[in-house]
Amino acid sequence: MNVELTDSERQALRQLQKQRRDKADYVKVTDILLLDKRRPLANIADDLGLNESTVYRYARAFVALGLARYLDHEQVGYLGLHLGLRASVSSSSVRR
Repeated sequence: MNVELTDSERQALRQLQKQRRDKADYVKVTDILLLDKRRPLANIADDLGLNESTVYRYARAFVALGLARYLDHEQVGYLGLHLGLRASVSSSSVRR
């Protein structure tokens, strides 16, 4: 999948990439920047530790939603955190 960024989108993504090095959004931002450079999907997936389908899904989401809404889409880790907390609450309730 091809992603073609405008200069302003590219600049905004690079700024976000610098600001979010330790956050989940870093991978999503880097994915789009690498696609803009025409890197092969398989290489991006390998470099970022993702499945090719995830790289493709991120690209589709960026194209469909645009930069402003893209980062809010599929917040990584929220569901896992939510389920983890729920599981610990459930297991502590069972022990009583």
